[in-house]
Amino acid sequence: MSEQGKKKILVVDDEKSTTLSIASHLKNYASDYELYRAFTKDEAIENIKAHEPDVVLLDIELNGVNAGISILDYLNHEHKKIRTIVVSGKAKHLKDQLEEMGCFHFFTKPVDLIELKNKIKDALGIQKITEDRDHAPVAEGKPQAKLLLIEPDLRAFSYLASIFDPSAKDLQNGADYKIKVIVDLAEMLDALMNFQPDVVLIGDFFMDQGQLLNILKLILENIKIKPKVIIVHGLFERDDLFEIKLKNMGVKRCIQNVINQDELLEMNRKLSDVVAEECIKRGLIQ
Repeated sequence: MSEQGKKKILVVDDEKSTTLSIASHLKNYASDYELYRAFTKDEAIENIKAHEPDVVLLDIELNGVNAGISILDYLNHEHKKIRTIVVSGKAKHLKDQLEEMGCFHFFTKPVDLIELKNKIKDALGIQKITEDRDHAPVAEGKPQAKLLLIEPDLRAFSYLASIFDPSAKDLQNGADYKIKVIVDLAEMLDALMNFQPDVVLIGDFFMDQGQLLNILKLILENIKIKPKVIIVHGLFERDDLFEIKLKNMGVKRCIQNVINQDELLEMNRKLSDVVAEECIKRGLIQ
């Protein structure tokens, strides 16, 4: 258990879109989970040692079956209290072997979310979910969407465009984005109507609160075909009343909390992950 009393879940899968999808649905259901993600064996072991999760959701085919089995074997010998739920698309023939190695439960992809959440609750000893909310398989695929990036300050313009440029493969992980970037706010309504973006990102680095709220009202009140999600991103939180206003408008917030140059890559990755997560949540996938 964490200091805040939250149960900790580690999602391990080399398909970044899958980890984002599962993590997104779990966060939507319960705020009392702390969620961690790992994409390789080394990252998984590092997270297990650092966070001691209560449950590990493990893709047994992680970078090849041997890596997943190696993680399960490590858990079985070094962390017997951690419950492991295995997810696989192809390794059904290994089910009996995996259960003998300590696997708590075995799922085949695509995963039924209600069954997954109930099995997590079984592993945690929590009452099962009985309602039909979100009763659908986890979306499979990589994000695919049209992104409109609104950044009226030239100092942040090139930074924002570089994150979602197709050449930034280490950040996009296979996502297929069509990008339009505007600096001049006078072009915004025209871009919204003609480009019809799925996702609008607005950087608030050098914007005052009144200006940002006006932009949001223009989008929400004047556009017939509205974007699926609007994401406002910035370096720091603003006052509580302002944050509540954004939430009430249905706007997603991404606080990147960069302090120094060393944290720049992590800041970029955080924004990229939020966009991918929102796309997957809304079925904007390849």
